[in-house]
Amino acid sequence: MQTTSGLVISRNAADGAEVTHFKVTAISGGTLFQHDGSTAIAAGDFITFAQASAGLAFTPAPNSSATGHVTIRASLSNADAGLG
Repeated sequence: MQTTSGLVISRNAADGAEVTHFKVTAISGGTLFQHDGSTAIAAGDFITFAQASAGLAFTPAPNSSATGHVTIRASLSNADAGLG
């Protein structure tokens, strides 16, 4: 069953408005989606601060009881050059 709340990404307290994007570096145990629940986000994709703040949805892999995991990195842009 897809999550509908609780997956909100926010800036670290040490970060300011210069962090405009986040890069999804790894996803395990399921599929990550934008807030609409239908637009998939793959490992390696960048999402905007607004998309991250709206919240994300996660659908566990079929017949799995494993804990899902998502790894995110803050970025100054929508390219690897912006990663800190």
